[in-house]
Amino acid sequence: MSFPTGNKVGVYRVDGSGALTGVIGSPFAGGNSPTALLVHPSGKFVYSANRGSNDISLYTPDPRTGTLTEVLPRVATGLTPVSMIFDSTAAFLYVSNQDSSTISVFSVDPSTGALAEVAGSPFATDRNPAGLALSHADGFLFVANVNLNSITVFSVSPTAPYLQRVAAPFPVRGTGPTALAVGAADHFLYAANSLSSNVSVLSIAANGALTEPLASPIAAGTGPASLTLSSSGSFLYAANFGSNNISGFSVDANTGLLTALDKSPYTAGTGPVSSVINPGGDMLFVVNQSAKSITHFGIKTDGTLTTSTDTTTTGSAPAAIAFTK
Repeated sequence: MSFPTGNKVGVYRVDGSGALTGVIGSPFAGGNSPTALLVHPSGKFVYSANRGSNDISLYTPDPRTGTLTEVLPRVATGLTPVSMIFDSTAAFLYVSNQDSSTISVFSVDPSTGALAEVAGSPFATDRNPAGLALSHADGFLFVANVNLNSITVFSVSPTAPYLQRVAAPFPVRGTGPTALAVGAADHFLYAANSLSSNVSVLSIAANGALTEPLASPIAAGTGPASLTLSSSGSFLYAANFGSNNISGFSVDANTGLLTALDKSPYTAGTGPVSSVINPGGDMLFVVNQSAKSITHFGIKTDGTLTTSTDTTTTGSAPAAIAFTK
């Protein structure tokens, strides 16, 4: 996980019960204020977006010990990179640069993990982009415009031009869209509206256009900061920074609409900002920025979360979390 205030990346070993143990040497030095964290599907590379130094760090993890080794030099981005996402094959990496209002696009070397910026990158987008999401078929890139209450859509190509704007930004009914998630079948897009404390559900047309149904947005906790979708697409979890809990929802496969799970919201630590589901799909880990901790929940088959008393202290305020296999 990333620790912006310490300019470091922490690594923990997870046992079968979900208990966490820091690996020897953790946390490891990184760039200035690492905010976003991403693990290559191969497990051979780890990337952090460093919003303070406007670059990306590449690490190679030791598969036996978990130790991270940074591969220098770091790769420059636009100003204040805050979010990253791979395409479905991890051949390309997309980065939102909040203060330069651009999207950087890099090709990824599958052997070394090295990043190479593609022709035309960075690509101009709307003001202060935040979260990113890609359709699973890699046809469209969605960009949350936190200050414009809208989402910009780009069509995606593996060759130049790599990004092309679909239309004017599509409005959401909530305010402060920060994080995005695409439903399993590419029919629906979800936006966490941090200022109106709800989640917008938008249908995705064949041309990438977005439409929000009248039943949206759906109430969440206070200040949702991130969204985590189960691999099946049946359940969605919002980390609510302001109310210190997790909203859990079941997803209607036909309409995309959300229904609160039994006993939701679930109590987390103070200031939850990011969460991740383990590869087995039966555990949810939440990083609590203000509490400087990680909360671990079990996930039942109906999507509900077990009440958690399992908390790990991190020592520094975490911002993002990711899993290796």
